[in-house]
Amino acid sequence: MQIQNISNQQSFKGNVIMVGKFGEVPEKIIQKSLPKLEKIIEKKPYDLFLEQHKNKGVINVYAQKEKDFKLNRGPVSSVTMNDKEDFYEKCAEYVVKEQDLKLKNQPTFSQKCKKFVDKMLTKFVEAFQDKEEV
Repeated sequence: MQIQNISNQQSFKGNVIMVGKFGEVPEKIIQKSLPKLEKIIEKKPYDLFLEQHKNKGVINVYAQKEKDFKLNRGPVSSVTMNDKEDFYEKCAEYVVKEQDLKLKNQPTFSQKCKKFVDKMLTKFVEAFQDKEEV
């Protein structure tokens, strides 16, 4: 009988997602940088988004979970750069570092619940201690 090893760890695979259509020059630069970008984001629990604003001549680089990006919520880190520049790797490293810090400092659900209960208990105790209101 063979027993399969069960691991409780989640394996993450962040993706590089290009939002919308890109101009010829930025797309060529991005394709050249793509292997390095994928390596930067590969073990992260969120994705790297690249979005070009042609009328402004800029590209935004975002680090965020895909479901949060679609709903425009949740923690996000972003950088705006000129669309003809060639430093996507540096921008990606920066937003990934910033997003890691945001996620690390973000309170967990249990911490939020504890804070809520503490506030409620404080108000409850204050209400019973205030004899003028009774």
